[in-house]
Amino acid sequence: MSESIAGGDMAGSRGAGMVTIPAYILEDSPRLAKKLNDLQQAEERARAAVALVGPANEIAQLRAQAATERDEQDRITNETRTHCEEITAKAKREAADIVSRARETAEGLLLEADAVVARARDTVADATTMKSEAAQLHADLQGTQVASTAEREALNKLQLDLHEREQLLLDEKSKLATVREQIDTILG
Repeated sequence: MSESIAGGDMAGSRGAGMVTIPAYILEDSPRLAKKLNDLQQAEERARAAVALVGPANEIAQLRAQAATERDEQDRITNETRTHCEEITAKAKREAADIVSRARETAEGLLLEADAVVARARDTVADATTMKSEAAQLHADLQGTQVASTAEREALNKLQLDLHEREQLLLDEKSKLATVREQIDTILG
């Protein structure tokens, strides 16, 4: 005796959606219950496996996404590193150029400062020479003033002498005039 169950092909016979179950299975209830229990456990394991496939797929997707993001981060890191190296190299070149120009400017300023110092030394030497010449001229002038004072004193003395002589001469002349008058009076 056999029964049909809709939805599967359990006994190997095919029908229009009907399954024929062997009679020995239907007659043996404990065996059927065990089989049913085994099938239910297999179905639960299958459902658990199917349920795990979802998280496993999500994990695989997350891993793939993480790998993609890691690759993107590596690309960005490499681009950033390259950009930083370019900026650093440019900064080093510019710094070297600035240092070079600063050295050239400093060397030019040093040369100019040396020239200014040399001119200052020459000016100091000229000033020292001029000071020495001025001191000599001052000494000469003082000597000339001393000599001039001496000459003035000598001239003053000479002038006094001349004045005294002139006075003496005038006195003598006056005496001579008096003597002449006397002689003229006597002779006359």
